Amino acid sequence: MSAADPEASQEPTPDQSTDVEGDVAENTSDQSTGEGDEEWDGKDRRSEDRPWSDTDKENNEDGEVLSDEERDALSGDVEQLTDELGVATYDFYSPAHINKSSFPALAVINEKLIELMTEGLTSLLQREVVVTAEEVDITRYSDFIHSLPILVDTSIVNISKIDVQSLVCIDGSLIEIVMDSYFGGEGKLSEASDKQEFTDTELNLSNKILEMFLMSNKSAWEKTEPLDFEFIQRESQPKLINLIEESQLVVVCQFKVSLDDEASYIRIAYPYKGLDSIKKSLRSTVPERDENNDSEWRLKFFNSVKAAPIELNTILAEFNLTVDEVIKLKTGDVIPFSMPEAVTIYSSSTPIFTGKIGSVNDAVAISINSWIREK
Repeated sequence: MSAADPEASQEPTPDQSTDVEGDVAENTSDQSTGEGDEEWDGKDRRSEDRPWSDTDKENNEDGEVLSDEERDALSGDVEQLTDELGVATYDFYSPAHINKSSFPALAVINEKLIELMTEGLTSLLQREVVVTAEEVDITRYSDFIHSLPILVDTSIVNISKIDVQSLVCIDGSLIEIVMDSYFGGEGKLSEASDKQEFTDTELNLSNKILEMFLMSNKSAWEKTEPLDFEFIQRESQPKLINLIEESQLVVVCQFKVSLDDEASYIRIAYPYKGLDSIKKSLRSTVPERDENNDSEWRLKFFNSVKAAPIELNTILAEFNLTVDEVIKLKTGDVIPFSMPEAVTIYSSSTPIFTGKIGSVNDAVAISINSWIREK
């Protein structure tokens, strides 16, 4: 009976079961296993777990473990990964292939932004607000849109110089927290979760947050690229905004705003291709130095150095004595010497000035003659 015989897969009848088991046991005991082959007793394991023997291979057509039909059945649902020419497609703009640290200057920009936002929100609410930056993410536009909460105030913002539009998204929960604190509350979220739209008061407060965010972002970008951020329009349903194609990439910067135990987010999504046009500036980890700040820092440093105390000393005379002469010295002994015309003034062991010995108001003094400068 061949492996292709359909009767081979039929279940034995109760009357045949004993004979079949006996035949299997007899055939198993007659077959010898090769060196290194796994032994099988025919009972503890299923037949498909039994190692293939030479007899099994001879019984199978073409000597293969699976028939053509079985292979086709197993591979029927496998996704075709190559085109008609057999070349695998490779999407260089796939998030999996993009290095998320491509724009290191963004981290510096975001640090400056959170510093300004922390100061602005603290001043607005008259209480401590903590703003932190999440890791910069690169994702598809469609994935970003679907990741937003249901209630979010989304604004389309035009970015000058690179001539692209970005999205600034303020979570509804953040607007609620800020509004509660703004009007004297503790800055807590309400228990209602079915809210679908903003009130006029909430939108007005959101405008304050947005204006503060855009001004802070402009200042943060100033040292890297002088960009201007201009509000275009508001949209409460971000899924309706066709900013770019769904498959294109966006660079997402996310900022967490915390008031005590409550926290929520502001997000800005830059089109990847827009930032790619200024990638040279964004790949620089150190922003352009501010000459004014540099001069101010140098002045403060110089003044700090000038205020540091320093000890000066000089040598009026030197003697050559033997050990015996030093041992015999006692109180009242006089060692005569001639006062030098010029002396050297030291700081520690470093010579600084030359001077002349004199007196001022009955005190020994030194008149500075010149600096000693090393060549």
